[in-house]
Amino acid sequence: MESKADYGLDAPGVVRNLFLAGAIGLGLWASVALKLWSGVVSLNLGAVKLLFPLGTIGLVCAISFSVTGL
Repeated sequence: MESKADYGLDAPGVVRNLFLAGAIGLGLWASVALKLWSGVVSLNLGAVKLLFPLGTIGLVCAISFSVTGL
């Protein structure tokens, strides 16, 4: 008896999580684009001030996670 090959999706939960992470990143970027907040988080470490542009990071994550999910 021959069996047909099953080329289905092995981990649908992982794909769902990639799309969820993309949606969260898109929401983060959209909140900055709508000027709900500045989108920059700063952290002071003594004389060093670190700035994290979360709006830009959110857009990059939205694109990369969504494309990976596809």
